[in-house]
Amino acid sequence: CWFYFTHQIDRFLMPVLPVLGIICGYTFSRLKDEKVMGGIIKTVLIAALIFNIYVFNLIICGLNPWGVALGYETEDDFLSRNLQVYNAFKYLNKNLAGNDRVLIVGEARIHYIKVPFLSNTVLDQSLLETIIQPGDSLEKIRQNFKDRGITHILINWFEWERLNKTYSYMSEFNWKLFRSEEHTSELQSH
Repeated sequence: CWFYFTHQIDRFLMPVLPVLGIICGYTFSRLKDEKVMGGIIKTVLIAALIFNIYVFNLIICGLNPWGVALGYETEDDFLSRNLQVYNAFKYLNKNLAGNDRVLIVGEARIHYIKVPFLSNTVLDQSLLETIIQPGDSLEKIRQNFKDRGITHILINWFEWERLNKTYSYMSEFNWKLFRSEEHTSELQSH
């Protein structure tokens, strides 16, 4: 029922799958010996298995993890090739001090960042929108960042575009502050 009140993404149905599996297994065990229904059920199960193997291979082959698994490619090369934000995280991990803190915008895959950070998912209230309110002066914005200990901002524009199209993520936010060199240099100077 909650599925219909959310964004209706397939992964939100995952908690239901074990229950469906038990129900399907029970139904199959009761009907497998019947001639017509048993044949239909076996055909559907075989078709579903073939389809799932096909889809799984499409996903895995697209990522091509076999080089890492077989030792032909390093994990670092694999992640650089498949996770567009990985190189930015590598840079931040290498170049930021322990007292620095990054605000990550438009990116929820944060497993590889080792420095202190703040982030939110598309389903949460945007931290950037809470820090920068319409009509705030640059001084107030600087103070809001300072109060949260934020020294750097990482924006994944590609992911933000996707989230904006799918969820209207931060669609009403005034991005001029980050797109204008004048404002960016004023924020950086403090």
